[in-house]
Amino acid sequence: DFGKELLAGLKEGLAGKGRVVSSGNCTAVSRECSGSKVASLALWQDPRPVSLYQRTKAEAERMVQEFARAHPETLARWYVVRAGWLYGAGRATFVDQFAEKLQRDESFEVIVNQWRSPTWTKDFASGLFDLLASGRESGVYHVANEVERGEASTLDVVEEIALALGLSRMRASLKLVLREDIFKIPRAPSNVNKNTKLTKLGGWREDLPEYLEERV
Repeated sequence: DFGKELLAGLKEGLAGKGRVVSSGNCTAVSRECSGSKVASLALWQDPRPVSLYQRTKAEAERMVQEFARAHPETLARWYVVRAGWLYGAGRATFVDQFAEKLQRDESFEVIVNQWRSPTWTKDFASGLFDLLASGRESGVYHVANEVERGEASTLDVVEEIALALGLSRMRASLKLVLREDIFKIPRAPSNVNKNTKLTKLGGWREDLPEYLEERV
């Protein structure tokens, strides 16, 4: 099957090179969790994908780990890195899109029952390089800005952006909706990644205004 073919390709392509492998967005668990409670995903918990897209993420993680266990001579050290809800310079992301919508004189639909880990790419890159330089043991790691329990819903993020830009610039009329009203494919309520192994990155509420200040 596809999984076996990919493992065979990995073995052939990496044999004898003993490289460190870092899997970033391809295995980001920020879209893998499922369940009814608003809670973060700890590293000891297994992801529970609810869609085909999410299942491919979880399958990629499993394949990397199985290949590494079967071929330690090929992958002497490996990391699966789960990212947060990334935003940063280089291209427009959800932060830039939300900021633009807030300043338009029109209705803006905002999801109230989905929580994530907003993470500045500058912090993610710093955390990733720190991990690669640390010599830590192989394994799964979360690299994401800190989120307190129950925080960082889409509405929370929109409110923080509005405060950072200044309420006088706001023109939009917010329409609060449920994720079930927007997405045809099931989406997990909580996509928050809890970092329990690495040095903590900054809190999302502190980093978001700083990013917006740099962008203005």
